[in-house]
Amino acid sequence: MINTPSSTVDYVVYTFDKIGQYGKDGAAAWKRHSIFDDKENAINTAKELFNSQKYTRIEIKKRFFAPRKNRQIYAVIKILKPSYFAPHGALHNTYTKIMMFLSGSMTKNESPFKA
Repeated sequence: MINTPSSTVDYVVYTFDKIGQYGKDGAAAWKRHSIFDDKENAINTAKELFNSQKYTRIEIKKRFFAPRKNRQIYAVIKILKPSYFAPHGALHNTYTKIMMFLSGSMTKNESPFKA
């Protein structure tokens, strides 16, 4: 049986290096940047790292012990990554609207196409 530390919850910040800086197997190199007891501190640190533009992606994971499974569980609570296409995901939103229109789940009044 695993010795369970008290039922603490930690927030772990992971960073993914810029494109072109890959590990041995070609996957993006990542590292655990820091661990926090407080969710707000983890989010603030992640935002600072994201704004530094040194990384392609920042993940915040909630880490806790699951007694029934007798192991640590990691759940992603936030991912910060830049939009390469347009600010605020405009291209993705337009694509989604077009696909919804073509599939018939949008009416002509909601059409993304301007008449």
